[in-house]
Amino acid sequence: MILQILLLILKIIGIILLVVLCLALLLLFYPIKYVGNADVKDQTATYHCKSWWLFHIIHITVYGVNAEGLAKVRVFGIPVYQKDFQEDEEPEEEVSEEQETEKTETAEEVSKETTKDSQEKTMEETTQKPSEADFSGEEEKTSFFEQVKKIPGKIKELFEKIRELFRTVKDSYSINKEKASEAKKKLDYTRRLLKHPRTKQAYIYVKEMVIKLLKHLRPRKVEGELLFGMEQPDQTGQILGYVTMASAMFRIPLTKMNITPDFEKKVLDGYISIKGKFLLGFVLVSLLKVYFNRDVKWVLEKSKKIRK
Repeated sequence: MILQILLLILKIIGIILLVVLCLALLLLFYPIKYVGNADVKDQTATYHCKSWWLFHIIHITVYGVNAEGLAKVRVFGIPVYQKDFQEDEEPEEEVSEEQETEKTETAEEVSKETTKDSQEKTMEETTQKPSEADFSGEEEKTSFFEQVKKIPGKIKELFEKIRELFRTVKDSYSINKEKASEAKKKLDYTRRLLKHPRTKQAYIYVKEMVIKLLKHLRPRKVEGELLFGMEQPDQTGQILGYVTMASAMFRIPLTKMNITPDFEKKVLDGYISIKGKFLLGFVLVSLLKVYFNRDVKWVLEKSKKIRK
């Protein structure tokens, strides 16, 4: 009896593990599809993008106008996450008439009390203020001798301030000298690290992996019409050259995309529609290859000294 219960528990655990493993394999190797549409007209951009996996079990939608938008995530059609990109303005607090009358009454009472206090203070000062004619002669004598006695102390304070000033200048010079020497050491170390052959090999490897990853993530279908122009004609030509180079490098099909440059004025008008798919497993494997590469790990270890 006990053995049968144990076998039943083990079967249940095995089925659960098998289901989890199958879902993980599907998530890694079943393609994630995406579709995006954007329209720009009269300085107003509208966009609508969606991505899904395995018959819309996981569905992500992002849409909006300009900087305002909404993002939704659904699992089996049930919304599990929602993000609004629109900045909500804080509503102004409504003030009733009773509150306004109370505020005005309290302000009047405070003003009356302050005027009374000021009048009482002026009366006390006038009554307690002694006559200046009685003590004028004595004050002149005592003030002259007191000022003469204070001269040596003031000179001493002046010399102490000058000493402190020289000390601070000396300390700041030594601190800045140490910082400059440390910055110079870090700069020399960074130059040696950048010129090292292993750093160059790591850069070449990372560049190749990034290009492969972008080729895998590229849209398979691109359609639309686009009219663009910059303030300067050379900038328009540079952008057009970058677009053609990127399409050739990443194999982006632009046969159904009509791009018209405007070399006379700054303009952006048109629409674009893209479709594509990618494997999450390919992305994770590429990132793990980069992370566990010997040259990349060596550069990361050596670069820790620069951050200290």
